[in-house]
Amino acid sequence: MHLAYGNLWNNDLKLMIDPVPAEDAKVRYERGDEVMVAAGRVPLAGVEAGSDDRPDEPEPAVWSLYAELDRGYVEVEFFNAFGTREATYSFQQQDDGRLFLFEVSEYDFERRTPETGDWDWSRVEEHSFEPDGSSSTVVRTKAGSGTDVAMQEYTGTDVERNWEPVPAWGDWDSITRRQR
Repeated sequence: MHLAYGNLWNNDLKLMIDPVPAEDAKVRYERGDEVMVAAGRVPLAGVEAGSDDRPDEPEPAVWSLYAELDRGYVEVEFFNAFGTREATYSFQQQDDGRLFLFEVSEYDFERRTPETGDWDWSRVEEHSFEPDGSSSTVVRTKAGSGTDVAMQEYTGTDVERNWEPVPAWGDWDSITRRQR
């Protein structure tokens, strides 16, 4: 995988905004400051904020990771071959120092084309988890000019796979795995 670092992975533009060298991103990560990492099958493009100098056909990321360890927060987004967001995993650091996957959002689309944007979803499933095993699922389905919403709550959910160590810089394999 080819990695890019910066302030923001703009998925609509498929560009890293305000890219920074890996060494600078590592310092920010280890200080607990905000940092974004994006992984692609080919080198990813980046531009300074406000710049009109953009590549004609930038390549999409496979995943992006936003970390702000001072707040104990990590978010991972997964993208399809066209670069459309298909899932978001949100982690919060717990008292024992580990990260807990507290929310998973999965997006379905009626069509998957290069023109399909993140907000063109037809259905979203939002799964919320608590360390004690309580959980809920909210399903949003676009219907006509509105959205149907259904919610279910659960107890006794197995959340063992929701735990992650805070990754050392560059050790992204575990936290960026889609299948859990």
